Amino acid sequence: MEDITPLKTQLLVNDASVPLNEFTQSYIGNILKGIVRALGENGRNVSIYIESDSLRIYTENGEVELKKEFPCSNLITGFGNNY
Repeated sequence: MEDITPLKTQLLVNDASVPLNEFTQSYIGNILKGIVRALGENGRNVSIYIESDSLRIYTENGEVELKKEFPCSNLITGFGNNY
């Protein structure tokens, strides 16, 4: 069985650290990892900066592009001709 490193999640609001229990750290960390993987990255270190007018995601490889193109062939079909 592979070694599993616990997630270390830190929430900063206006440069003040918000304490998080172990469950909340793991929950938020897994959501962030899922978002990054869905965008095509597989970074071990993820930072997300949310401001009033922007959202930026970084891994150890740099900034993650937030626009993702999906080919039309990936769309769900088979609903008939009701459209």
